[in-house]
Amino acid sequence: MGCKNGVPLLVCAFGIYIAFLNIACRTSLDRQMVAETFVRNARQLSLTTTQHDEIDAMSAELDKSQSQLIDALEALKDELVHGVKTGHLAADRVRADEAAIDASLRARHDIEADVLNDLHAMLDVGRRQALADWVAATGQPQPDGLGGDEWVWTPPSLYHLSGALSLDDRQREKVAALLAKNTGAASNARTARRALLTAFASTQFDAHAALRFEAPDLGTVLRARVALLAQLLPLLRPDQRGKLAALIERLTHNDRTPAAEGSPALL
Repeated sequence: MGCKNGVPLLVCAFGIYIAFLNIACRTSLDRQMVAETFVRNARQLSLTTTQHDEIDAMSAELDKSQSQLIDALEALKDELVHGVKTGHLAADRVRADEAAIDASLRARHDIEADVLNDLHAMLDVGRRQALADWVAATGQPQPDGLGGDEWVWTPPSLYHLSGALSLDDRQREKVAALLAKNTGAASNARTARRALLTAFASTQFDAHAALRFEAPDLGTVLRARVALLAQLLPLLRPDQRGKLAALIERLTHNDRTPAAEGSPALL
């Protein structure tokens, strides 16, 4: 299936990119996932050889969980491409793929939390604060629709769909009504990340609690997109479904491989 090197989300992403998930995910998964940012910046600290080796081991664990999550995302993408081409999404197979993604996200969450807890325990108070400051300065990629303390996933615009799929007047009217019913999903991820940085710099820290915001948001966005896609398919002609399938097929969860031009706007 490809797209295994370097993402990674939720998130996915979770860019998602999770490009398919468009958070976590032009969110590349690895830039969206905060644990990689901590580990990457920790290498700048004055550490012993043993501590650097421990950080390398943490990075390897994150890479492994990333690869498993990408495999799950790619399986769903393959199923969606097949469903778009045939004009029908197989609900049972889609649910199975979504369940696999949920399991991968939970596993990913646990590994990220373990890594952050181990990193916290490794560092003294001064280095924890220095690392939190570096992570804050590094910042996070801003998902589409980010504003203030929240990012908001909104459905694709009628303009993008009409242009990419060559919708006729009747289709545009029906798609406009469909989009009006899909209001998207919001997240307070930026606020939660600031709280995570504050907690990491303190003496007491529980990453499992601090990272709870990650996985559910990625799953919420994914399901919203799949549901919208299922409602869109009956409105399209076979040639239009072919165009849409080709665009989805070109999406990637690997931020080192650019997504198809214009594709994120469709999903």
